[in-house]
Amino acid sequence: MSAAVGGYAHMVGADLADWSPDEIEVLAEQLRRADTAQALLSNYLLFNEGVKPDHLRRLNDVFYTAAKIGHYIWPTQLRQMVLGKRVLDFGCGVTLYGAVFRALGATAYVGIDPRVDMRKKSYRSRLYKGSYQADVSLTDVCRVIPRCDYYPSSESAFLGLFDVAVLHSVTQHLLDIEAAFREVSSLLGPGGQIWFLHDNFYAWAGHHMAPHSVKALDPDNADHAIYSDWRHVTYKPDDDHPFVTNLNRIRIDQLRSITDKYFIIEEWNEIEDGADVRSRLTDSIVFGLPEYTRRDLLVRHVKCLAKVRPSTSG
Repeated sequence: MSAAVGGYAHMVGADLADWSPDEIEVLAEQLRRADTAQALLSNYLLFNEGVKPDHLRRLNDVFYTAAKIGHYIWPTQLRQMVLGKRVLDFGCGVTLYGAVFRALGATAYVGIDPRVDMRKKSYRSRLYKGSYQADVSLTDVCRVIPRCDYYPSSESAFLGLFDVAVLHSVTQHLLDIEAAFREVSSLLGPGGQIWFLHDNFYAWAGHHMAPHSVKALDPDNADHAIYSDWRHVTYKPDDDHPFVTNLNRIRIDQLRSITDKYFIIEEWNEIEDGADVRSRLTDSIVFGLPEYTRRDLLVRHVKCLAKVRPSTSG
């Protein structure tokens, strides 16, 4: 057993009365954080009893990978919301969010995504552009972390009801978003909450094509000129274009209306692009897009927290 893993062996089933003040101080600091393998493992051991000592090495590998690629970043923003809750991650992708949510105190996690590959060991990094080849797969995660499961659809298994549903940068990809919200609401128990981060298609980079930022814009790149500076808003895509097959192009007010149909909105935050984008929205561009407001074109993300309506919950 490595020193990094061995240092946590005494935490399994330990009585804090036997710990020295220095050890407790180190533990407290780890519990406040969730951005390193050590911090994630400490949190996991705090919230989960009965961890087998021979699972520590693999757990360390899982949390090392999660920290290395930033899969803790947005789950930690929901730390208070998921504590003691059953979490449904709708559109989870091939990620280690499940391990992180369980480390943050979620009592159960289910990720649903048709792209789930339980054997894959390559994960997209949230800290840098590209993928990371890890030593652990989702199968390994589920083997050492109980009540952490992944399925290609909600019909794959009896899932029961959840307390919280999360959709991180997923809503813009749901081609039938109303059906998806209806499904999510049916999987939430009474008082269940939904949290989502929506990427607005009509924002400067809402096309999800290159360039992804003003900094990356190359004026001499003909491909960039196709979509940059809101040209994507009036672009006429073919039927097999990602604008048709992968993005629903929903307007902000439409999204709010559908959300309100199935949920009681508690928080609705519209986050605008920065000054570098706002300075590019000239009067001539606005004049050429009479169907759209500046709000439509400048809101980059919507963050929403809502509670399931009693008539729609499971």
